[in-house]
Amino acid sequence: MRTFTATAAAALVVLSTAGRAATEPVNQEVVAKLKVEGFQHSDVMETLSWLSDVYGPRLSGSENLRKAGEWARDQMTHWGLEHAALEPYDEPTFRGWTLEHFDIAMVEPQYMRIYGYPMAWSPATAAPLTGTPIVVDVKSKDDFERYRGKLRGALVMNGRPRPVDIGFQPEATRLTDAALDKQEHELNPGDPSTLKDEENDFNKALDKQIEILKFFAAEGVAAVITPSSIPEAVRVSGYYDQKYHAPFPSFVFSREHYGRIVRMLDKKVPVKLSVSVTATFTDNIHGFNVVGEIPGSDPALRDQVVMLGGHLDSWHTATGATDNGAGCAVVLEAVRMLKAIGVKPRRTIRVGLWTGEEQDYFGSLGYVTRHFGSP
Repeated sequence: MRTFTATAAAALVVLSTAGRAATEPVNQEVVAKLKVEGFQHSDVMETLSWLSDVYGPRLSGSENLRKAGEWARDQMTHWGLEHAALEPYDEPTFRGWTLEHFDIAMVEPQYMRIYGYPMAWSPATAAPLTGTPIVVDVKSKDDFERYRGKLRGALVMNGRPRPVDIGFQPEATRLTDAALDKQEHELNPGDPSTLKDEENDFNKALDKQIEILKFFAAEGVAAVITPSSIPEAVRVSGYYDQKYHAPFPSFVFSREHYGRIVRMLDKKVPVKLSVSVTATFTDNIHGFNVVGEIPGSDPALRDQVVMLGGHLDSWHTATGATDNGAGCAVVLEAVRMLKAIGVKPRRTIRVGLWTGEEQDYFGSLGYVTRHFGSP
């Protein structure tokens, strides 16, 4: 709790000096009031609880995301912000996807409830898919010929377990000055080429992934199963539905359970899995961002905008607390504190809670397009 409160207070100390000319003095009285409000009357954990506990998974295009956005809009209005709204962006539209139920289990040689989830935008199964899985290792189109004609109707486990660090090293380490300097220069907002490079790298990786999905679809697989990319939990994302509508469901298993099944199959033990998913699609969902602002009080400076933002959407398998409910809670706490102490900022302070971030920054790009023209 102290960590989030301190973060919100620090954000507001930055706000109090943001955009300020070197000759403008810092208002120490305002800074002191912010510290008292942040450390003694914080609402940041309550805000985070509403976003993550109550509304939970906030997949773009889902009803949960809309409800969370409406709640954030109403809170900003309640605190006294102006122009709080769910502001739409036109492109792209989403196929909404609602996960209703799923089951994943090993049913032979004994029963084991498997830790795992379906990937977002997986199509529903008409009935449970049951069978002995086939282990493949398809990383690129160079691997296609090894499996062509062998996968029809199969439950495909793509990839073999990788060795993992057994944990002698601490999970968190302090970055060196050199590492911090490298991160500082990886993305430079003043140099659009760095953002374009990141976008190009993302799309190249996505195109490679879709090429593999299309191969599996052409081979007629029943479902694809992959291991979690991290050992500590089941990390799940989804199909990038705006680029490719996969005709088969995919599931992500915990590394522990995935590895056990592969090792049993290596020993010629006849493992049988049963997987199912019930989900519904809704076409042509328009995305939105949640916006609101504290208008600037100085006629000469009110057109200068201090922007606070975080992405409100998450994936469907968890509550989106750290990615990025925490960031949104800090942003909302910052403006709540400003209104609570009655400060009248000279510049406009605007909130933008983006959606579509997990799919490729759709919300923030949509905001730029709406307000400033092509990004």
